[in-house]
Amino acid sequence: MKKIRATLSFENAMSKKSFPLTKSDLMNLLNFLNEALHGEPEWGETRDVLGFDWNKLGVHLCDDEKMRELYLQFKGTRRTTDVLSFASRDSVLGVEPGYLGDIVVSMESVSRNAKRLRKTLFLECETVLLHSFLHLLGFEHVGVSHKKAKRMQSMQKRLLLLWKKR
Repeated sequence: MKKIRATLSFENAMSKKSFPLTKSDLMNLLNFLNEALHGEPEWGETRDVLGFDWNKLGVHLCDDEKMRELYLQFKGTRRTTDVLSFASRDSVLGVEPGYLGDIVVSMESVSRNAKRLRKTLFLECETVLLHSFLHLLGFEHVGVSHKKAKRMQSMQKRLLLLWKKR
């Protein structure tokens, strides 16, 4: 199985300063998820939709204002969120071979959520990255059947537990 390669970009100095994971931490998490999910139907469906085995993705960190702009552009509402996923499998444009998609994280929102949930910023970043990675593979929890939403929720919970135990 190919190792995942990720690009990591920062919208501004605040996003870079507040991101608690090193590039190595990020790569370890993504490769763990890739291996843990390799046998799942969504993994194969994504490969089939893209027509190739994927091994690359982008992680972009920004602030709430940039996230509001993206949310308006792609969801039609001017609000912010902690993370958005842009899966190559959903693209109407040409896709770079091996490119799974992009994850965009608002570090301001993630930081607020971590405080509200009484979690470390490190753990909350891992959680939103895991959540978004599942979306890139085709898992959904909004606008789908209760069964599909529950599958994503249970998969996320199981993976977080496995990740913590490693």
